[in-house]
Amino acid sequence: MVPFPCERSKSQISTTGGWLARFSRHELFYVTMGNRLMAAQIHTTPTFGVDSIRPLFQLDFPNPPDQTSPLYDVSADGQSFAVLTADRRKSSSISLLTNWPSELKK
Repeated sequence: MVPFPCERSKSQISTTGGWLARFSRHELFYVTMGNRLMAAQIHTTPTFGVDSIRPLFQLDFPNPPDQTSPLYDVSADGQSFAVLTADRRKSSSISLLTNWPSELKK
């Protein structure tokens, strides 16, 4: 994290990387490379800092994720989440019908 507009100090949140950061009051939410949603309890006064980090739950994003759609969002109070998940119940097989014009003649 780098404060804006002043870029004097930097604070590291995750030691293993993360993406899709979202803020909600005094928490920073991010997703690990293993798709686990994390919550970092932060403070901003007198300076920015991290108090604690805890895992919330495992996410099941579509594979591959659609980069144009938001994969998750968090409510302003940090208590509710909207998450785009994969529907693993659907079949992933493809049926290929060859010579379909002859089927129309029957």
